[in-house]
Amino acid sequence: MPKFIENNTCKAEPKKRSVKNASLYIHEFALNDMIHHAESGGTDEIMGLMLGKVYQDDDGRYAVTDRIVTSKLIADDKSVKFDEDDLTSLFESIGDLGGSVVTGWYHSHPGFGCFLSEVDIRTHVGIFNGECAFALVIDPVRQEIKAFDSTPDDPQETMFIIVEDD
Repeated sequence: MPKFIENNTCKAEPKKRSVKNASLYIHEFALNDMIHHAESGGTDEIMGLMLGKVYQDDDGRYAVTDRIVTSKLIADDKSVKFDEDDLTSLFESIGDLGGSVVTGWYHSHPGFGCFLSEVDIRTHVGIFNGECAFALVIDPVRQEIKAFDSTPDDPQETMFIIVEDD
């Protein structure tokens, strides 16, 4: 499975975080885009990538997500994946946002609650194992959102901070 972020390519800029122990900050407009995407899927799952910056302070690395990208999806009510025929478009979208790195991925579980399934864990660990990247799960039916870190082999639920946009 390809790695989107690796230690040697993910440069963390020094910057003190605004909330101690918070490892994920999501700009309000990016979160709203993810929620609208999840709602637009109806009963089908959706997914996309979160982009932003990674920073470092005395407590370690943390991510600030300020945009999302997605592409055509192959989805039903229990699974979702990127359409392989549209991956070039997805990677071009990321490349067009110079300076941003992938800070994680988001997907929906419409009506099932917010958790990482075994497939979700394999996907998350396979791509981001131990890196500063997150999985966000949205249940648009129950109106729930949960974030998970990339603890090696065992992602843990983590808090996230919503950054208000002007």
